[in-house]
Amino acid sequence: MWIDQQEQLLELVASVDLWIDTEYDNQRYFAPRLALVQVAWSDGSAVIDPLEVDLAALNGWGKRWFSHDGTHDWLLLDQANWRPPDACLDTQIAARLLGYERFGLASLVESVLGLELDKSEQRSDWLRRPLSAEQQAYAVGDVVHLRDLTAVFSTEITARGLERALLEESALVLERGLSLSERQPKPFWKVKDLRKQRPLVLGRAKTILDWRFAQAQERNQPEFRVLNDHLVVRLATGQIRPRERSLAQLLKASEPCDWPERKRPAPSSSSLEKKLKAWRVEQVAKLPMETSMVLPSRCISQLAQGQSPSDIPELQGWRQAMFGDQINALIS
Repeated sequence: MWIDQQEQLLELVASVDLWIDTEYDNQRYFAPRLALVQVAWSDGSAVIDPLEVDLAALNGWGKRWFSHDGTHDWLLLDQANWRPPDACLDTQIAARLLGYERFGLASLVESVLGLELDKSEQRSDWLRRPLSAEQQAYAVGDVVHLRDLTAVFSTEITARGLERALLEESALVLERGLSLSERQPKPFWKVKDLRKQRPLVLGRAKTILDWRFAQAQERNQPEFRVLNDHLVVRLATGQIRPRERSLAQLLKASEPCDWPERKRPAPSSSSLEKKLKAWRVEQVAKLPMETSMVLPSRCISQLAQGQSPSDIPELQGWRQAMFGDQINALIS
């Protein structure tokens, strides 16, 4: 079903569970531009054209939403005024909790459903209208397969008592997605080839990166189209001169910057770190469960440095209930 009229949209608002995917363009605009919304429910599916209909009319549709690595999906839908519900569940999280080693959608569809996804339209121009029949079929295929995956995963998640883990970890995906709108200029210490440069060069780089960010916003272009990182380095080191007068004036007033100081890690117990890693390997094989789902590496470092499990956010909730006693025994 192709939906590009508001009346068609309003007829859909009835289902409880929704499987959602999006297509967007992040190569031509400052911020990713939503181009398509694919939705499946228990007995149907649709491709919605957000360029023609107001997605706000769908608020309240679906008590639970399912997506696969939905970080950008939740951000784009929220920006389009279709507010995600509290229960947004992520099938990639489910796959990791269940111990699947390859948890990309195409890999899971192949290993779990025995199907091979056609990715020939993956890099299509999704803002072009009208879409071809092949584009529409590709777009809706992902959410239909997502619905079928969920049926398999739900049984396994319930059998292993991982419902709470799925809910809590999926909520973090939603939280990360909604926070992506808080963009800032790229910091100079994340630009390759600026390491070991003098403070004067680093100050010039910061000025250039701030200017690039503002220009990208003004022109509605990706930052790399305004100025790529290679040119940032060449401008900062004086190998080339800026063509834009506004940038040249800003560089005259730029001030030296120091590389940010890194906090030295607290002394840690290497024996405890080895013990925790060995325990994690055992759990990965025994349960099974993906490595970072059992115990993120940063948590191992924090525990080895003497932090209490009660002070580490990742070790609360479902991990505390599932692994708390074992972790406490290891560190005591």
